[in-house]
Amino acid sequence: MSSGTGHSGGAPTMPWVERAAREALGAHCEAAGAHQDTGEILKMLRERDEEADPLAAISEGQLLTIERQAKVLDLLRTVLAVVGEIRTRQDGHGLEMQALRLEMQTLETQVQRLQTRCDETYDRLVRATTRPAQSADSPKPA
Repeated sequence: MSSGTGHSGGAPTMPWVERAAREALGAHCEAAGAHQDTGEILKMLRERDEEADPLAAISEGQLLTIERQAKVLDLLRTVLAVVGEIRTRQDGHGLEMQALRLEMQTLETQVQRLQTRCDETYDRLVRATTRPAQSADSPKPA
C-alpha cells in the first residue's frame, strides 16, 4: 500500500505516523529557522545588490515552507483516513463477532434441547422394545 515505508499491503503501520511526525518537525524547524534568519537575509541581500528584492526572497521561502506544510497535512489526512478505515473495520468485525457469538449460543441451546429429546426418545424406544409383548388374553396390570 505504501512506498518507502517497508510495508507491502494491508493496513499501514506506525511508519506512516513516524514519517508524518518527521515531516512536521522538519517543516517546523524550517519555519523557525526562516523566521530567525529573516533579518540576516534582508541584510545580506541589501549588501549584495541595492536593487535586490528581499520581499520576493522571503515570499519564495515562505512558499516553499507552505508547500512542505501542505504535504505534511496531506500525509496526516491520509493517516487519519486510514486510521478511520481501520477503526470502522474493527467496529464492523466486533459487531459481526457479537452476532456470531449470539448465534452460537442459540445453536448450542438448540443442540442441548435436541440431545435431551433424543435421549428421552431413545429411552422410550429401549423400554418399548425390552417389555414383553402383552397379548389380548393376558391380564392387564392394575
